Amino acid sequence: MPTTVKQMLLLIVMLAISIMAWGQIAELLDMVGLGGPQAPLSRQEEFAKYMRGGFLTSGSYTQFFSSGEDIAHLEAASICLMHLSASSFSRQTDAAPSYTISLGVLDNVAALQGSINGNLESGYFVDIASLGAGYTMPFMDYGAYVNAGIKGIVSYQNPLYKSYNALNTEFTYAEDFINESSARSIVQGRPVGLAAETSAKIGLKVSKTVFVTLSVGMRFSDVKDGKWYLSSDVQGWLNGDDYFLPEYMYWTDDSLPKQNYFLSGTNLFANLSISPFF
Repeated sequence: MPTTVKQMLLLIVMLAISIMAWGQIAELLDMVGLGGPQAPLSRQEEFAKYMRGGFLTSGSYTQFFSSGEDIAHLEAASICLMHLSASSFSRQTDAAPSYTISLGVLDNVAALQGSINGNLESGYFVDIASLGAGYTMPFMDYGAYVNAGIKGIVSYQNPLYKSYNALNTEFTYAEDFINESSARSIVQGRPVGLAAETSAKIGLKVSKTVFVTLSVGMRFSDVKDGKWYLSSDVQGWLNGDDYFLPEYMYWTDDSLPKQNYFLSGTNLFANLSISPFF
C-alpha cells in the first residue's frame, strides 16, 4: 500500500477518533448543564437528533470501482461541514419508516488519489451544495437503519493536468480557445459543474447518536473533457504567431491521459463513514 494511501486511512482514523471525542464532550456538557437538557434522551429521541444532521458531521473513506479507461484505482478521504435533513422521526412513538429531505453545504470535501497510466496522482473535489431526498427505515429499536436516496449536487473538481510530457514532447490541455480582440486565451478547466448521486446505506449505532454507515451507490459527474495539443502550437497561437486556431490539431496518443478529471461520467462507489449526524 503506497504511503499516501496509508496517510489517507490514518486521516480517517483520526477523524473517527475526533468524532467520538466530540460525542463524549457533548455528553459531558449535557451532564454539567451546559449542553442543553440534562434529562437522558430516549432511543427514539437520539435517533431523531442524529437524523436532523449538523456541522462537521462525518469522516469517511470512499472506494470508486469504475473510474475511467486509464484510471486503475481511485479512493477518497472526506469530511462533511454541514448536512441537515427533515423527517418525521421526532414525532414518532414507535420505529417506523420516514421520507427524508436533506440540504448540504460543503457536505463532501474530499482528497482523491488514483493511479493514471501507472502514475499515482492526487486531486480533490468539493460538493459545494446538495439537495436530496430519501427513504429511511429504522430497526433494532432505532439502533440501526437502512436508507435509499438520491441527490443533486453543485460540485467543484480540479483538473489533474495543465500540461503533460509524452513522446519526448510537452502537450497542453485545453477545453476551449478564446479569441477576443484584446487578447487570446485558453480554458483549461471548468471545474464547477453538476453531479447526481444515488445510494443505498445501512447504519449501525455505536454510541448514543454516533453511527457507523456503509453505503454503495453511483455518482454521475457532468464534466467536459478537453483535448491535448502540442504546447508549441498553443503558445504560437497565444502569441499571435499563428492565425488559425489549433482546435482541430489535437492528439489522441495512448500515452496521453484520456480524461483530465478523476470523476467523469458514471462512477460506482462504496463508502464507509462514522458520524454523530446523518
